[in-house]
Amino acid sequence: MADQIRVPAPDLLAVQWKREAAKDRYLPIGADEVAKLIAADEAFLAAHPITKQPRRKRGLSDHH
Repeated sequence: MADQIRVPAPDLLAVQWKREAAKDRYLPIGADEVAKLIAADEAFLAAHPITKQPRRKRGLSDHH
């Protein structure tokens, strides 16, 4: 679980998972390290927002 926490989060759902996982009292990494990793994830996601735009439908005219 500690290795998964150290992997950069791809989205906010993963950051939330890290927060929940950090509550495990048997986690082999310290709360300070977890807090720094989560802060880094949040900063990265804020700087690089993920946008989900629907794909354009391709008609026959696009092929010719």
